[in-house]
Amino acid sequence: MTMTIEGFVMYNIIMFIVGWYLLVRHSEREYDNGFLDAVQLHKEGRLTYTTVVQEDGIELLTIEVVDEE
Repeated sequence: MTMTIEGFVMYNIIMFIVGWYLLVRHSEREYDNGFLDAVQLHKEGRLTYTTVVQEDGIELLTIEVVDEE
């Protein structure tokens, strides 16, 4: 069974759309999970952060996570 050029192009377009959708969905879920982890660590007091302003006016945020004891 051979595939025509039109079928090949349509197959690739469909696979691109499906792949793009799955990538976007995965990214949203990972962002949500990371956000919830940060909130939980902050609530437990294990997440600390400090802000430092450099000489050229750029603000740096240092985030530290303490291991469980």
